[in-house]
This record gives sequence, C-alpha cells and structure tokens, in this order.
Amino acid sequence: MASKVLMGNMPELVENIPNNLNNEIYSLYSCALVNRHLCKMSIPILWKDPFSLERRPSFISSYFFIFLRRRKHCFKRIWNKQKFQHLILHELLISDNAIALLMILAKISTKISVLEFDQFEYFDNDDTELQLINALSALLNHKSNLDCLAYMNQNMLQNSMALFSVLESQENSLQEVVLTNCSYNKEFEALKNCKNLETLRYCDYMIMLKILDYNKISTLEIKHLVLLSKHYIPQHYEYYVFPQLLELIGNLQNLQFLTLRCNIDILEEEVKIRVLHLAEILPLILQYFDVEDTWLKQYIDILLNHCNAPLKKSVNL
Repeated sequence: MASKVLMGNMPELVENIPNNLNNEIYSLYSCALVNRHLCKMSIPILWKDPFSLERRPSFISSYFFIFLRRRKHCFKRIWNKQKFQHLILHELLISDNAIALLMILAKISTKISVLEFDQFEYFDNDDTELQLINALSALLNHKSNLDCLAYMNQNMLQNSMALFSVLESQENSLQEVVLTNCSYNKEFEALKNCKNLETLRYCDYMIMLKILDYNKISTLEIKHLVLLSKHYIPQHYEYYVFPQLLELIGNLQNLQFLTLRCNIDILEEEVKIRVLHLAEILPLILQYFDVEDTWLKQYIDILLNHCNAPLKKSVNL
C-alpha cells in the first residue's frame, strides 16, 4: 500500500494539507517554507490576513521567489485585475507613502466590502490628515459597496468625523459596524443615516440610543457596558445605566442576537427587580442571548422564567 502511495506525485498527495490548516497560522507558515508546491498553496491562505503573525510576513517575498519569470508576469496581470473585497489597514504609519498606497488601491479596488482600521500612527499634522481623508474618500467611492466597517482605535484620527464623513456614499450598503477601544463621540451619530445597518458590535465605554435604527438592528454586542444618559448624574450613575439598557433593548424589536458584558454593584433585591424588567422587554424573536461573565448569570433562572422569548435552549452561560 505504501509503495502505491509513493508512486504518485507527492505534491498532489499533500495538496489538501493547507486547506485543512485554515486556523493553524504557524503551521501554514511552516508549510510555506517547505517547498515550492506547498508555498504556492499556503501563501494565498495566509495572505488573507498577513498581520495575524507576530513575526514579519517575510514569507510574501518567498512566495514571489518561487515563480519563474513567465509565471511572475501572469501573476502580475492577475494582481492588477484583482477585485479586493477585504482590506485591513493595520499599524499603518501615516505618511506620504501610506497615502500613495491608498490612492493606488482606490484605482484598482472597486469591490471592497469589508474595511478594517486598526492602530494608525497618531499624528497632529492637519495637512496629512486631510490627504488621508481624501485618499479614503477615493477608496470608498460610489463604485464600492461597503458591508462592514471595523474601527478599532480612537486615536487613529485627530478628528473622528473625518473618517465617518467618507461613509456618505455607503449609507445604503453598510450592514455591520465594529467599534473597539473607541470612547463615545457625537460623530458616531452619522451611523443613524445607514439605512441597512443590522449589526452593531460596540466594545467598551459609552453608546447613545439615537444612533440606532430600531427597525433594522438584529445583532447587538456591547462589552464593558456604560450607557450614557442625557440626565447623567455621577453620584447616582447606577440608577441611570439600567433604564438606558432597557430602553435600548426594548426598542430593538427585530433583535435576534444579543451579547452583554457588564457588571453592576447594587443590592441583591434591586438586581432581581431589574432582571425581571429585562425579561419583560426582551424581543419575542430573540434567538441567542450571551450573558457569560456578567452579573446576569447568577439570576438566569429568574430571567428564563419570566421572559416570553424562546431562550431556554439558546442562552450562552
């Protein structure tokens, strides 16, 4: 049996290995350095998210090296015609070169559906920021239909409104927004103009109710919850957080997936009352409720016994 296996073409025998290692980043990295055939199969998978590796993505140069001259020309033609759909801007130093890169991408990439900003180098140069916004505007022109925006660092831009201003052409297409490590800013209210926004993942700090279209949102994820009340009084903060939460969830009648990460320090009897109120306002079509590591977990029986949503088999504890 072994002799029959070895009689075959070895690259063909191992061609399925990289496809079964999608989540094994470092194994894929090793495969890319084994031989030319494995490199050709592994690199396209790694290149979907080249910054997921702690080490520098030097394997990309190895990828180009494996091609013969004729194949390099073929690859270049394919690259020039490639329609990028997922663009990650990670730890990008804002410079003339970075802006030039964005302008080039704007010319060759007209099908971007997912745009992720993470860890821009902070700067105070207004001219450079203006150039960056112009480049982003060119990138997100009317030819692109952006489905998802991930904005992961409040210090990326001196003026957050500059980023959200480029979304005017995406109001009809944007469906998901991820905001991480961003303290609340009134400029986020520009999201209320997104007619088809269905998923909001907002991690950390504060959120205002007015940015949500109650008839659209079906997935809501809030971590380290702090809900800002327009009647906010520091000495009585805990009394205003929960009513805001109830108002938010109660108005999202199309909500199907809910994740909450919050802690509260109040008397046990008061907690039970609030859990009862929460159970009463949960949308009837809610399918999934993630309450892991929150104060709700120890009162889950009260919640399930008093809610009308079909949650008994779909609560993540």
